[in-house]
Amino acid sequence: MAIVPINVDEVSRQRQAHSISTHNNGENKATAAQSSELKAQQRRELIARRTALTPQQRQMRSEQLTRELMAWLTDCVEQTATIALYWAFKGEIDLQPLMDRWRAQGGRVLLPIVHEKNAPLLFAPYRGLTSMQKGAYGILEPMYEEGELSAASEAISVLFAPCVGFNAAGYRLGYGGGYYDRTLGNWRAQGAKLPITVGVADAWAQIDFAPNEFDEPLDVLCLADTV
Repeated sequence: MAIVPINVDEVSRQRQAHSISTHNNGENKATAAQSSELKAQQRRELIARRTALTPQQRQMRSEQLTRELMAWLTDCVEQTATIALYWAFKGEIDLQPLMDRWRAQGGRVLLPIVHEKNAPLLFAPYRGLTSMQKGAYGILEPMYEEGELSAASEAISVLFAPCVGFNAAGYRLGYGGGYYDRTLGNWRAQGAKLPITVGVADAWAQIDFAPNEFDEPLDVLCLADTV
């Protein structure tokens, strides 16, 4: 596994290149559609590759990342800090063992809730597998009382986001819904303190794509060396 800080210069270069391209070429609907179709194809190929992994490979990368992320988190934040994770879906790297270990040592774990379509994510506390229910898009999410949902970023020390793919500048390719980008952009617009953002992916999922205007780069990539 590798924990890779994002190259800020590369982020700036890609943002500038995209801005110049959009300004000079007027990025019309046909161009945007081509870009969208390319990403859709890349998404399908990457999801197919990771869902083809054997149960043993999936368990190996889950154990590997849990072990090394625990060590990384111990160096970065207090052991009682609140971290936001995700529930694995469509062959994503399963970090439930990390959730359970972090809670066992006194930390707090939040999971994302799609409370409204095309809106920023909300977050609810994870209390274990028996407290989960099926939510939006068929992904398990915590059972919660309405007063437990949080939209604030200040309490979250580290936010982990699953990546279908990623590029050299640390932009993630997700499923196309834009929920993580929308959430981070909303926090940024409010002037809120942002958590450390960590993209979780297989090392082989690096691809080449141009970020969209509202895409948010990650701070760190956590890459599993699954063969």
